[in-house]
Amino acid sequence: IIGIPLVLLAVFLPPPFMPGITGQMYRQFALVIAATAFISAINAVTLNLIAALGLQDKVILVGRVPHSEVARYYSVVDLLVYPRKSIRLTETVTPLKPLEAMAQERLLLASNVGGHRELIRDGETGFLFAPDDPHALAQGVRNAMHARDRWDRWRSSGRRYQSPRSCGGSLRHRSACHRYRRTRTGPRRRHR
Repeated sequence: IIGIPLVLLAVFLPPPFMPGITGQMYRQFALVIAATAFISAINAVTLNLIAALGLQDKVILVGRVPHSEVARYYSVVDLLVYPRKSIRLTETVTPLKPLEAMAQERLLLASNVGGHRELIRDGETGFLFAPDDPHALAQGVRNAMHARDRWDRWRSSGRRYQSPRSCGGSLRHRSACHRYRRTRTGPRRRHR
């Protein structure tokens, strides 16, 4: 189980099936899926899972979001979840989306794979969970939701971590940080 099905199972299965989410907590969630990759990869299995779990009113499929609208979407999201399977690609490639979320001071929960470990300091700038494990993801959501009093500190730490002055860290992290900045400001120009 990877990606969207993992999130659906972890967050929306009732507590008897998914003990990480306690009481009626899972009822307060809505899942907004805004990704070009999802729309092109949407398949009958995912749609059937949404229907089987009765989540048509909890899952909002918005597709690709224009860059000018991204900040508006981030402003209504409490927790961004980045589930990735542990494969060679995810262990070696650092994704840009978590950097964008940090820039928007959003709280992150991501699979503990190489690319995410480069960006997220567990418990400081976001949270990591075991890849491919809906129970670990559910526990991460539960822990984050029960610690709302610390959200501002975690969001600020994420913002500082990705800020222009702190593109330090490993070569891979610096490279991802600079790629992210180019997507925000355009390519660097050389002055003569």
